[in-house]
Amino acid sequence: MADTPNKSDSPKVTQQAALTTSSGRIWLVIGGILAVISLGFLWQMREIGQACPFIEPAPPGCGDGRLTSAPLIGIAIIVLLYAAMVVVRFTVERLRVRLAVMAILTALIPITFVICGGIVILAQQPPIPLPVEPLK
Repeated sequence: MADTPNKSDSPKVTQQAALTTSSGRIWLVIGGILAVISLGFLWQMREIGQACPFIEPAPPGCGDGRLTSAPLIGIAIIVLLYAAMVVVRFTVERLRVRLAVMAILTALIPITFVICGGIVILAQQPPIPLPVEPLK
């Protein structure tokens, strides 16, 4: 009895079952889970404002500071990426091309989340600018 190598046992990434013989359902499931998690966090990031509204009395120049465009753009991109995954799953006939495109689209979901979430975080300003004293 000769052992024939299974494609899924290959160390090469391009020969794994998820990219060669899968129906594409696993990519839809993984992409859906990533999309739901990302959308949940981005939806809540719409409400992130500066910390200064919690300071009484608020210092001058301390406004609302909400940055709603980045989370909303991220939400729209993630929804479009998942919709593209569904379209690719049911329209592309070549199996390897379909699975490769779905893998790329799945990877773009968390990348989009990190970029949009990073923009929100980096847009935050400290509540009160700290004075910088010259070194003596």
